[in-house]
Amino acid sequence: MNKVVFRNCDEKSEYWGALEKLFQTEWSDFLFVDTYKLESNLPPVIVALRENQVIGGLAYSRFKEPHGDSEVI
Repeated sequence: MNKVVFRNCDEKSEYWGALEKLFQTEWSDFLFVDTYKLESNLPPVIVALRENQVIGGLAYSRFKEPHGDSEVI
């Protein structure tokens, strides 16, 4: 049985680059450096692994609320 493992991931992780490349297959201009800065205060990136291979992940960003002036995650 192929178990999926979820882990927090940061720029020091061996999976950081692979996850960024995976995201770029969907969003070609995606770069972690554009969003994950020290002052961003975002939740950690989550990487999904199967047999130690990156198969997915979750990253956050801030945008202006559609019907207001505040930023939301």
